[in-house]
Amino acid sequence: MKANRSVLIVDDEKVVRDSLAEWLAETGHSVLSAEDGYEALKIISDCPPEIVVLDMKMPGMDGLDVLKSIKGKDQRIGVIAITAYASVENAVEAMKLGASDYITKPFPPERLESSIAKIIPFPSRQEEVGEPAQSEPVPGAQPKECVWAKAGVVSYRLCTLNFKCEKCEFAQTMIDRQADGAAMEDSGVSALLEKLREKSGPDRQCRYMLSGDVSFKLCPNTFQCSKCSFDQSIQDRLDQTAMKLISVVKTKKEKTTAA
Repeated sequence: MKANRSVLIVDDEKVVRDSLAEWLAETGHSVLSAEDGYEALKIISDCPPEIVVLDMKMPGMDGLDVLKSIKGKDQRIGVIAITAYASVENAVEAMKLGASDYITKPFPPERLESSIAKIIPFPSRQEEVGEPAQSEPVPGAQPKECVWAKAGVVSYRLCTLNFKCEKCEFAQTMIDRQADGAAMEDSGVSALLEKLREKSGPDRQCRYMLSGDVSFKLCPNTFQCSKCSFDQSIQDRLDQTAMKLISVVKTKKEKTTAA
């Protein structure tokens, strides 16, 4: 079941604010809106939302300044940057400051909903004070620091997919930027990645080591898992195991049917 979230929409264009607010409210979210950064920060101080959908280009206080202030107030607040004036430099800076996603206008509402769904919910009151939660616990590991944050390429980000980078839109965005050499040089990503390559030990742990699947493995490819032979060998092994399990289940089902 989809979780309903508290969302603040910050955009100087009324038609954008109203259309997004209406759609998100219809899908069950609790929505507030602000027409500029100053109003947004006041709302966040009075009643912090879980998620801020933040326009990057606004008069007065621009989106990056608002993003810095939001993360200074509460790192848990997820920020989704939206803009009609996309650039690699702006996108990289927003991600470095802690944005969870960067979406170029115009976009379908489903694209925003997908990004909202990936942001880690605030802990409940019981979790904050250490009381046992009454609802059924969510299975799986607790969120851990993203490999890109651990490496120092972005300032803050948590991993919600247990280091399955090939399924992570953020990881794929960072990998795509690595492939664009000119954009990397212009935005400063190249220098950050060079520092990453110089790191050793815990700062270069392979995602399979971080997730506990192998005891020790360093990453030689700056987390470009699609180019890694070790990653491919692990995936092949997982695929073989899955096929064996499917075969066993199929055989048991056939025997049961025959009996």
